[in-house]
Amino acid sequence: MRNSGKIIFAVMLLVSMLPLTSCGKSEAPGLSSGGVGGNEGGTSEEYKYPKPSQSAIRLMTYNSYYCRGNTGTPAVSQTNTENFARVIKTLDADIVAIQELDKGALNRNKRDLLQEIADATGIDYQVVFAPAADYMGGKIGPGVLVKRSLGVKSTKTVELPGDEGRMLVVVETEGFVFLGTHLDQNDEARRQSATIINDVSNGYRKPVFLAGDLNDSHRWSGGGAAFPVLTNEFAIKSSTEGTLPGQPNETIDYILFDDNGQPSAVNFLETGVVKKLNFNGKVEDLDTVSDHFPVYLDIELK
Repeated sequence: MRNSGKIIFAVMLLVSMLPLTSCGKSEAPGLSSGGVGGNEGGTSEEYKYPKPSQSAIRLMTYNSYYCRGNTGTPAVSQTNTENFARVIKTLDADIVAIQELDKGALNRNKRDLLQEIADATGIDYQVVFAPAADYMGGKIGPGVLVKRSLGVKSTKTVELPGDEGRMLVVVETEGFVFLGTHLDQNDEARRQSATIINDVSNGYRKPVFLAGDLNDSHRWSGGGAAFPVLTNEFAIKSSTEGTLPGQPNETIDYILFDDNGQPSAVNFLETGVVKKLNFNGKVEDLDTVSDHFPVYLDIELK
């Protein structure tokens, strides 16, 4: 028939316009289905992000933005702290790296922000704060909250280079080591920090996870500044589907994994960047809680 060629071409054109799904090598475990679909702004069974098994351990990284709220008029308040803590509680993180924390700052009522976040969750977390730089008579830096039930063996902090003081928080549990950090915006400082982090990881004979705001991206030109060094030891295991509100394709918050010669010690389950969350039946956007979204990775220890 004379029109058969046109029909075939039209069908081929339509197929080429359909959304494509990735079929190549995955950077990370399976993406959670908990954040797909749902009745936005209303009640829904979606956006709950339940743990995939009773034995799952949820690792997380979340930049607090000093709990000022990302509303266009940032302000320190107890309400903003409670809103941030509510996200951690609802996601039931077993261990979470948190960035942009203050302790003892005169202009912030000398609060201990990490402890206040822990208290607001109502979860029995051990608090590990790393004072990285002076600020208004107090300190600022990253920290880690870890459930005591994980069996914390030791904690320490390691100084990292930067135009502003930077630190690495090291938490060793019975089954793995968790590193939390917030790398500097200076490219060379991030490269040097990556070397130090690799050396710290190599000092353990168990799996090591690195979580934090790395101020770096594997998608940047040349693979970023830190990633070409970090990936000598670590692999990306968290979702990279954009971690900054208003910048859908930008990812600088990661959870990386170094197996330290024990590739079969960990079973990877699910990961996600949480942009909406179901709080007791009501789905809310998280873009006003902080200027970063929380990133989680669910694992099982074998």
